[in-house]
Amino acid sequence: VEQGMFLAMAELIKMFGTGGPFYFIFHIQTRAYYLYQTLIAGGAQYRATGRGFVTRHSRFDENWRFFAGSHIYLGIELACA
Repeated sequence: VEQGMFLAMAELIKMFGTGGPFYFIFHIQTRAYYLYQTLIAGGAQYRATGRGFVTRHSRFDENWRFFAGSHIYLGIELACA
C-alpha cells in the first residue's frame, strides 16, 4: 500500500495467479505430516551431511505416488466436505 493501491492490487493478483497460497498450504501440510510421523515413530535427529539442498524435476506420477497419501487425498476430502 506504500507504493499505491494499484501496485498493491497488482501484487495481490500476481501472488494468487502464481498459486502462492496453494504452495503455502502444501508446504505447511508437508511439515505437519512429517512432524506427525516423527511423533508417532518416537522422534528423530538431524544428521548433517554437508550435501546442501538439492532440487530436481520429477515426473507427475512420481509426485502423485509420493504425496497422494499425505496431501492429495486429504485435499480431496476437504474439498468435498
